[in-house]
Amino acid sequence: MLKNYFKPLLCLAFINLISACGGGGEDAKPTPTKVEVTNTSPKLSEYTSTYQMVENITVIAEGITVYDAENDSLTVSFTGDDADLFSFDIATGKLTFKSAPDYEAPSDSDLDNIYIVELSISDSEQSATASIEVTIINDIFIEITSPVENSNVGGNDIYKVVAKIEERESDDLTVTTDAQVLINGRSATPIDGSRKYWVLEVENIAKASITAEVTFDGITYSDVISVKGLQPLVSVKDIAVDETSGFMYLNDQGSRLIVKASLDGSSSRVFFNPREFGYSGVSSILLDSKNNRLLAVMSVPRSDGSIWTVKSIITIDLTTKAHDILSGELIGSGDLLSINTGQIAFYHESLLIPDYNNQSLVKINLLTGNRTILSSDALGTGPLFDRPTGLAVNSENNLAYVSSNSAMHEVDLLTGNRAIIGDNEIGTGTALVSPEHLFFDGENNRLIFSNSDEGITTLNLTTKERIALPTPLQGTSLGLGDDVNFYVFNFHNNSIDKGVLGEDTFESVIAVKTGQGLQINNGYSIEFSNKSQALFFNNHGVYNFDLLKQTVSNLTTGTSDVVNQIGLALNTGDNSLVVINNSEVNEPTLLLVSTEDNKREVITEYSVEDDVNLINPIDVVLDDENTYAYILDAPNYQNNEAEVNIIQVELATGIKTLISSNATHSGVAFNKPNSISFQLNSKSLLVIQEPSGETGVDIIKIDIASGERSLMANDIDARVMSAVNDSLFLEDGTFVIMGWRFIYKVNLTTGVSSLLSSNGVEGGVPFGQLSAISYDGNKNRLFAIDTELKGIFAIDISTGNRSLLVSGN
Repeated sequence: MLKNYFKPLLCLAFINLISACGGGGEDAKPTPTKVEVTNTSPKLSEYTSTYQMVENITVIAEGITVYDAENDSLTVSFTGDDADLFSFDIATGKLTFKSAPDYEAPSDSDLDNIYIVELSISDSEQSATASIEVTIINDIFIEITSPVENSNVGGNDIYKVVAKIEERESDDLTVTTDAQVLINGRSATPIDGSRKYWVLEVENIAKASITAEVTFDGITYSDVISVKGLQPLVSVKDIAVDETSGFMYLNDQGSRLIVKASLDGSSSRVFFNPREFGYSGVSSILLDSKNNRLLAVMSVPRSDGSIWTVKSIITIDLTTKAHDILSGELIGSGDLLSINTGQIAFYHESLLIPDYNNQSLVKINLLTGNRTILSSDALGTGPLFDRPTGLAVNSENNLAYVSSNSAMHEVDLLTGNRAIIGDNEIGTGTALVSPEHLFFDGENNRLIFSNSDEGITTLNLTTKERIALPTPLQGTSLGLGDDVNFYVFNFHNNSIDKGVLGEDTFESVIAVKTGQGLQINNGYSIEFSNKSQALFFNNHGVYNFDLLKQTVSNLTTGTSDVVNQIGLALNTGDNSLVVINNSEVNEPTLLLVSTEDNKREVITEYSVEDDVNLINPIDVVLDDENTYAYILDAPNYQNNEAEVNIIQVELATGIKTLISSNATHSGVAFNKPNSISFQLNSKSLLVIQEPSGETGVDIIKIDIASGERSLMANDIDARVMSAVNDSLFLEDGTFVIMGWRFIYKVNLTTGVSSLLSSNGVEGGVPFGQLSAISYDGNKNRLFAIDTELKGIFAIDISTGNRSLLVSGN
């Protein structure tokens, strides 16, 4: 009741209050207030007043911000002598040229490649302006072409770095004589008159990044890469371990180098290169820690300048690498060692060494170099040596242990008497297959040695029992550490594996790997694709090495029956591959394989109805128009070297035509050819082959129209012998031939050849065994497959330097 009573009173009071506020009675109304709106100018931000950009692109800047507080409609305008050349999009903030400027043909008002304009943004009443200056620079680049980014340059102290300078648009740039080209801050020198390629010798190349730079018109262009500097292993014969210093010394007969490697695998460097001093054939090494030196048995040239050599003992200082001849032709007395010698070992103040050819055991005085025969067919009694190689010494008891073929001899060093303590009739246990790398274990009175497929084996000198110890699969050679550690060379992975004697666990301690992806086990042909920036090669299938990702992968060829592909050629028109497939014996097919997907098709195959057939194709090349494939076919390559056919296959139809053979066409006879190439300027074919009854290499030219054969160059180099595996042409017409460990350039006009790259020429990782090459004209380099290193090389044509792109994966 109380709440209802108050309502009328409240309403009445409220009415009276409103009436009092009106001041003018019931007819009074409030007067509205007018608000003035002020227009502000647009705002421009997120830009700079000056820009510098290379030619041939249109976009100057993006993200320039335009703001108008009143959200008025805005317009764009340009003023200045160059105004008609510019465009601006308010929505995106993109400032562009209407047409891409050309440095060589400037279109600015002063023709000086400096474009000046004033950009104006207006809302019809007010505007914002920005003065902008754009400088166009030449599209020049400098690129380090050798070594290749992320490649392995090996363990050499010095490497010739090559940089290429080019104008991207025209591939034509004049580098003036006063231009300064720097590599790692030092002045480089031009390689030739074109001044396109520049070179500088760089020390310790792998310890820091490599920088190349050149300055034009006050603008500096640069390139930076990083590389590895690890010496890969090819075929290690001897392992000398020094666990105290944390290093081992490796006699790598595959690379013909002595390599020093840390036991943890962090470094692998060339310790001594015999070829630098004219030496060769390192047959054994021995660590002499007491005198801080390594002893090595090498072949040293005779003093009369003849081609013959003398097996000598060389000392190499572990710190300075200085070397001396300890015993050889002119140092020491006694009979010289034969060309084949075995393992060396210490015996008091002398060395002992088995002489393979002379069937003897020789002592060499470490002070005088004098040589003394201790045991031979003329000295001492007992069974004679038969091709002795391995050696271990028990100096305290004046005994030596010599492995001789499949037997183990004990030799009394005071009398020269010999006794067999182990062969396949004497002693028990594991068979002696081909014992080498002997070590005497005095504490356990036993010998420890490598024993071919039987692995590491021990021979108890008391019981004559032989026991095979756990050994890494495919481990060869043997080096012992200070305690019970052993080291072997794994020829499958080109690595050094470590184990503990008697234990079945191993680890890879030195494995020099480069690149990623699948392992390269072989490669019969290799082709560079500029379009894909990749290398295609075959090895029971077609593989791809991506040069940018540096990864090896399998290029699917459509079906699993393509398993024996021995040759391929690149169709530069559509980037496909023409592949020889020899899966069916004497019934090969020629395939067209896509590099983009898994499509493939048969171009031609064996047919009894055809007059011409492929029987044993060994190489293929395409003409310059990608119309025909030319195949080197040798039906009886091993048995009848003269039966060789050059067959033309039209790619569109698969029609086969015999171009040339000994039986049907005249000219120089074929004699076991190895490679075929297409010569553009003469529209002819070139075949590399062995000369009949001679040394060196012959180059045979085949006229495609007539099939006639002529000799272009013969007996190129007697050292090449018959080891040529592949050939190709460079852009300038130079002919290149490749063998196992060399690459030659040949002037076909004069017949003169020059060595482009080999293990004795220039720097980089030494070749193992090359099988095929390809050419990248843009960067003046060759690519080569190496079947021993299981890798791919890039070889700089101007210097011969080598960098390993992929290996050991």
